[in-house]
Parts: sequence; structure tokens; C-alpha cells
Amino acid sequence: DLDEDPSVVWVDNDYTMYNTGVHFWDYNAFDTIQEGIDAVSTGGTVHIADGNYPETLDITSKSVHLEGSDMSSTIINASGSSDYAIDIQANNVSIKNLQLIGSQNYGFKISHMNNISLENILVVNSNKTGIDLHTIDGGSLKNVEIKNTLDGFGLMLLDSQNITVENITTSENAWGGVSVHAINSNAENIEFDGEFNVSEESPLLLEKDYPYTGNFVNVDIPEEFKYVLYGKETVHDYFQWAYKEDLKDAKDLVSSLLPYNVYTDLLLYDIEEENYWVIEGMSIQDAIDAATDDDVIVITEGSYEEQLTIDEKDLTLDGDGEDKTFINSPDTLLTQYTTSNANKPIVYFHNSNSIIRDLTVDGLGKGNSNYRMQGISYYNAEGEINNVEIKNIKETPANGNQHGVGLYVYVDNGISRLFNADNLNIHDYQKNGTVFAGDGLTANIINSHIQGLGQIDFNAQNGIQYSDGATGKAEGNEIYDNYYTPSAWSATGILVYDAGDNLKIIDNDVHNNGGVGIYVWAGLNTEVSNNYVHDNWGGGIDLLGPDLKNATVFYNIVKNNDYGIWVDSDVPSDLVVYNNTFDNIMNAEDLGSHSFDNGTIGNFWSDYDSKDLDGDGIGDTKDYIIDTDSSDRYPLTENYLSVDVTTVETNKDYYKEGDTLEIQVEIENNGQMAFDPTKEKLVVNITDPNNSYISGTFRGVYSLDLQPGETKTVDFYVNPQTIPSGWEEGTYKIYVSVYSNRVPLGYLMGGQDSGTTFIVDNTPPAQPKGLQRRNVLGETFECGATAQRQTMIPDWDDIDITNDPSFSHFEYSSFNPGGSQGRDEDVLYVSEFVNNWTAPTDGTYGY
Repeated sequence: DLDEDPSVVWVDNDYTMYNTGVHFWDYNAFDTIQEGIDAVSTGGTVHIADGNYPETLDITSKSVHLEGSDMSSTIINASGSSDYAIDIQANNVSIKNLQLIGSQNYGFKISHMNNISLENILVVNSNKTGIDLHTIDGGSLKNVEIKNTLDGFGLMLLDSQNITVENITTSENAWGGVSVHAINSNAENIEFDGEFNVSEESPLLLEKDYPYTGNFVNVDIPEEFKYVLYGKETVHDYFQWAYKEDLKDAKDLVSSLLPYNVYTDLLLYDIEEENYWVIEGMSIQDAIDAATDDDVIVITEGSYEEQLTIDEKDLTLDGDGEDKTFINSPDTLLTQYTTSNANKPIVYFHNSNSIIRDLTVDGLGKGNSNYRMQGISYYNAEGEINNVEIKNIKETPANGNQHGVGLYVYVDNGISRLFNADNLNIHDYQKNGTVFAGDGLTANIINSHIQGLGQIDFNAQNGIQYSDGATGKAEGNEIYDNYYTPSAWSATGILVYDAGDNLKIIDNDVHNNGGVGIYVWAGLNTEVSNNYVHDNWGGGIDLLGPDLKNATVFYNIVKNNDYGIWVDSDVPSDLVVYNNTFDNIMNAEDLGSHSFDNGTIGNFWSDYDSKDLDGDGIGDTKDYIIDTDSSDRYPLTENYLSVDVTTVETNKDYYKEGDTLEIQVEIENNGQMAFDPTKEKLVVNITDPNNSYISGTFRGVYSLDLQPGETKTVDFYVNPQTIPSGWEEGTYKIYVSVYSNRVPLGYLMGGQDSGTTFIVDNTPPAQPKGLQRRNVLGETFECGATAQRQTMIPDWDDIDITNDPSFSHFEYSSFNPGGSQGRDEDVLYVSEFVNNWTAPTDGTYGY
């Protein structure tokens, strides 16, 4: 029925009115695609044969389906036109299996319609965007490739909704691969599936243009994109989100944009980690403003001149290192907060639980126009500072104006806050290194370096300050060079006044401060321990206040200060000061009445001259007197007596009646006091096999006269002692003791030894079998015969066969070279009994 529009049309550029195959020319067979579109019925299909079709297409009035043979062989060439290559405004259009060579305008311009489907499409050489979807509701793009766009994107989705893009490839498109825009309505429910092969420097861009009534809703970002750069372009007044696969490319993109100075509010966001990155030239505050709770803002190497405010957010500011990331004070600090006065911090945290680490905050000496300048401030906030340098929080030149605090943490709203600082380097401040203040604040600072300006005469500096109810722990810090030269008491290393309970000041090195090393006016259970407080121009440790109850001061070394410890009269009597070392011009002053010990252990005092007589480390002759009301009852001292018995030896192991007994004792004075021969005695006693002491001349006594470190060997006995006939056989034990009448025990620890024994054996040997004189080679004999060398040895004088290792035991005997028994002055008298001796193999011995 040729009166109705055909539902299926065939297009072939080889068709003529005489050659249409089974189709009807000019009804359902055409040689141009546009003719087929115009002829087909609504919702009909146009089949396009292989070929090159130099035309542009308008699909503006009806639904149609175009189907080529293959995108490599069905080619629409619009390169000669300045119109849209394919203009689609009708609903429900699908196109597949063809290639479009673009015009001097857009490639596919699809606008204000519903339900577009593009499948197996290649678009090349468009002057403007290859495929442009404008205000579309419903679309499917599958297996689409777009390349070589001269002045536009590969694919652009503008104010469109419910679009699925599956397997897209783009390359060498001037503005980038894929762009999603929202201007007047939302870009909503945009989904990217399958492969996203986009090779442009700007692979995926989201853009929001004036009047900003459209938003991005459910725009699915391909998972390969890990980073997004956001910024507002000020020339055309639009917002952009540029996506990148790796951090380096994202940073490079930022660096390429910054010199043009056309973007504000630049943000680089880590999608996976949900963190922000800031590179030099970007604003840290912009990232702070955009961030939400628990985000990390990574601040890369560089210098950033800005004031930062973190308010009502819990964030982490993470630099590249103290020597790489610098936050520098601007000329004017606009943000301020008020305590007793207005404070102007460079970095300010408020109502926040935040962390700042691995960077430097530099005031650059700009305090002149920023009175009450602070480096980092936590106001009614909590958190952590780690590995941070804070410096130059002062005016130029530094002067006596009472401000310039490196770190200020203050609570005044009654909410408990916990603050931790680790490895800070705070220096060149005008007033204080740190201030921790306010009831409810627990502030811990450890492993930090706090250095003042040195010997100045215009401001009383303090290194670490706890005040107004704050408590916490200062541990492992070095605090020095806090001075005020006109007075020796108004500058401190660690200043504690009106602080809270349970404050701990431990293991700090506090030195070279022009006032007091540690000044403590605190609350219950304050601990000052293991500190090294030295070389301060003033005092070592000051203790004040009636609230300083149950305070303990122990294991501190306090030396080379004008005075060691000073205690005010209002300090409670339960103060415990013990096991400290004081070595100062004046060691202690107490305006009250206190015992400087814990009831059993006191302190080392450099001016204490008493002696430790019992080796327990405590002076035994007198207390250390501070004044008429105060003393150390158990002062520690190294002036002690001590001895070490190193060896006890006898002249032989076996004895018989009539043998001479000799005992030799070696001792060392290993104490700090010289021995007095009228007071220290070395005594030797012997017990018999029944453990009974042997009295009489065998008890030896020797008066000792040794200096510290000296060693001496003592020989017993002055009169030779021989083994009496009445001693029974068995093992005898030697007891050695060093006695002293200067110690309560009566003897010195370390001066006892009871480990040396000897044996008495009076049993005679078996009767010798007689002398046998013959050469032997490696033979073993059990005989009572005595041994001699063969007469082939010409001279018997001075032969000491008792030291020959071949002999194991000898009996008394005498013989001469002729073999007859009897004495001969040339014969060696051996002293032990031969027992199971193996003769040497050289045959030089006889029996």
C-alpha cells in the first residue's frame, strides 16, 4: 500500500530509480539518509547500507531508528557543513552501527527530547563537541568512541537525567573526554558502566554554570578516578570538578591552573580516603571549609600565608614535615577569640577535636599589628599536635609587651577536654612557649623542645605553663633560655600556678632559665619526678600553696642552681621529698616545717658529710638539717664502708700431721671510706669436720688499712702453724670475715667468705714393692716403687719430677743413681706415691 508511510526504509548511496532491488524507489528506497528519515513512518526503521553519505541529518519531528551496517563502513560525512552534523530533537530515537565525520559545528546535537539510544557509534573530527546531550531525559550510549574534536568535549551531558553510558572511548578531544554539566536543571542519575577509556588530560569534568539552579544528583563516577579537583572559574563564573586517576596527575593539573589566577576555592579531594590535598598556591582554609568531620587535609611541601580557623569540625591537618610545610602568619590576623582579652591565633581550633602534625607555624615576627598573637590555639577544643615547629610568635623587635605565646590551650565552658602534644619545637616566642589553662583541661606535652629568647631584660618568659585549674603531664621535654634578667624569680622553665589535681612533671631537662626551673603551685597529688633541673639562674624547684596536698618530689637531679628546693610555709605537711640529688649553692630552704624524706629514704645533699656505716646508703651519724623545723631524717650518702673478699687460698689441698698450713686472703676496699686499722679487722677461723671452731693460734686477726679502691693480699700466719697430731682426718673449712666497730652489725657486708676447704689425711701409703730399673715404653705400672730417671741422664741435680705431668702420685722415698736406697745429696726427693702411671714412650724413665 504505497499510500501509507513505510515502517521500514532502506538507504544505499548506490540506489537509483532503476536499481533498488526489491524496494520501491522514492517510497522505501533512497540514496540519502535524510530522505529515508523523512519518508519512514513514526517509530519506523531506516537501514543504511555500507557507503559514504555526505550529508547532515535532522531528526526533529518524529521517532525513528537508524541502523547502519558497521561503524567502519557506514559513514556519514558532514565535514563540508557548518550545521549540526546530526540534529535530534524528537523523542525515542535510536542510532547504531555507523560512523560520523563531524561538521564545522556539533557532531550529534541531541536536545530537549526523551529517550535517545546510541550504540556502536564512532564520531571523528567534529569542530565542536562530538556528542552533545542537552536537556535529555532517558538515554543509553553503548560502545561509543569519540575522537579528534577540535573545539569541545568528546561527550557532553547538559541538564540531563537518567543517562547510562556503557563502554566509552575518547581521545584527542580538545576540551577533554567526558563532561557533565548542570545549569538550569539537575544532572541526575548519570551512570557510567563498563570500560571508561578516556585518554585526555581532562578525562571527566563536572561543571555547574550560572544561574546555578541545577545540581548533581546521583552522578556515578567511574571507580578508576581516585581524585577530583574542584574550583570556581571566575572569568565565566562557573564551578568545575575535574577527575583524575592518580595523585601526581591531579597535582600537575592544579599546578597548571594556578598561574592563570582564574580559579578560587580550589580543592583537591581524595575520593577513596575522603581526604583533601593542598599544594602550594592553594588555600588551606578552602579545604577546611569544605571538609567534614574526620577528614584529613594533607598540606604538601610549600609555604602558605594564611590564618586558619577550624570551628565545629573534627579534622586533621597533615603536613609534609616541619622542614617542608610552612604556615606563615599574614600581616593581619582577622579571626580572634576573647578570653580576658582578644587573642589572635595563626591556627585556631574551636569546639573541635582536631589534629595538626608535621609542619611549621611561623609568626614571622608580625606581632606588632597583632596584639596577643598566638601560634596555635585550642579554645574550648581538644586534640593533638605532633611533630610541629612553632616559632617567631613575637613582635619585631621583641619587646616587653605581654603577648606572644607559641601554643595556647584554654577551656572556660566547663566541658572536659583532653589535649596531647608530642615532639614540638617551640622557640623565639615573646612571652610563653605554651599555656595550658582552664578547669576541665587535661593537657599532656611530651618529648618537646621549648626555648626562650635567652638573657633578655624586657619580658619574663615561661617555657611551659599550667594554670587556672588545668592539669596533665609534662614529660621528657627540654625547657631552657627563659629569662628576665632584672629579677631572679619572675621567669620560669615550667610555671604551675593555681593548677588542677594530679599534675605530673616528670623526666624533663630544665636548664639555663633566668629564674626558677620548676615553679609549682598546684592541687592534690602533684608529682615532680625524674627531672634534671640544672644551671638555672635562680632556684631549682619551688613549691607553694595550701592545695598542694599529697605532693611527691622524687628522683630529681637538682644541681648548679642558686638554690635547690624552696618550700613555702603554706605547703601542707604531707609533702614527700625523697631520693633526689641536690648539689647547689644553697640546697634547700623551707619556710614551714617539713620532713624531706618519705619515712625511710631521704635525699642526696652535696653538703652532707655524715657516713653510711651499715651499707644501706643512708647516713648513720646525723640528719641533714635544713633549719630548726625542717630536716632530712634519712639522708642518702655514698660515704660508706664496703669490702670484697676476692680470693681465699691455702698452700696445698691435702695435709697430714706435721705439715705447715698457710692461708692467703685477698681483699678490696670497694667503698668510699678508708679503713681504719683500729676499727676494721680481717679475721680467719677454721672449723673441723664436725663444724666446730678451732680456737687458739689458728684463729688469725689482721688490722686493715686500705684506701678506697685499694686491694691487698694478707698472709696468715705470722708464726708458722703445723697440723697437730690431734686433728682428726676429714674436711676443714676456712671462714673469713671483715669486722668493723663502726657499723651496727659489727661486720661489713661483702667481707664474708666460707667457700675454701682443705683435707687432713694421715693414712700411710702401701709398702713399696722395691726398685725396678728398666726401660719402659708406654707401659702402665701399679707399684709402690719410686721413680727415677735413667742413668743415661748425666746430671741428677735440680731435676724436679714433681712437676712432670706424667706423674700423678708420689710417696716419700730416696735413692741414688746406683740403685741402693738411702740419702744422697744429688738425689731428688719426691713427695708422692706413684699410682697407675703410664710411662712416656721415649723410654727415658725407669723405676
